[in-house]
Amino acid sequence: MIDQTEELDELDAPTENNSPKAEERECGPCMLCCKLLKIGNFDPPKPANTWCPHAVMGSGCGSYEERPEPCRVFNCIWKQGALRDKDRPDKARILVSLQDRKHIPDLPVATLPVVYERESGAHKGKQAAEIYRLIFNSLKGESREEIEYILIVTQPRQERLFLSRGGTLAPATADGFPDPPKEECEDDASCAMEDGD
Repeated sequence: MIDQTEELDELDAPTENNSPKAEERECGPCMLCCKLLKIGNFDPPKPANTWCPHAVMGSGCGSYEERPEPCRVFNCIWKQGALRDKDRPDKARILVSLQDRKHIPDLPVATLPVVYERESGAHKGKQAAEIYRLIFNSLKGESREEIEYILIVTQPRQERLFLSRGGTLAPATADGFPDPPKEECEDDASCAMEDGD
């Protein structure tokens, strides 16, 4: 269980992002998406957690006008204005994007925020916990539903963990896209009802 009030001390890059539209920001010196995301449109494809060969540190893409479609349309939720200024991915050490069923048909929920860590343990920090609260309390999914789960992709091994609105952190399964964890039952009777008994 993650306490979101205290310090908690390879998906492909999406082709579209459905984050709420606020005032869009400029990336500035942040280039975290150029490292963390897998881009299959390159020859050879760029794996996750490696710098893009076109990345020019401190200034952005060296082939900006010719960049592939996933790079052209990708916008993290910070860039779209959904987080605070101080939550820019390079400062927060996590990058947050939204995935939906238009791009991942077997997604177990309609809209899923995905958090990519810059380094091991970044998903457990105080600022990450604040970002999770912002996501759960203010973002809405494609059908305006509340966000119930966040998928966290950890470093260095790309493990996938689900964080539920209630604070439960559970590992994802290895085969296929995982089912989100169920919240713990309040009592044995409610557990039996969920199991169909």
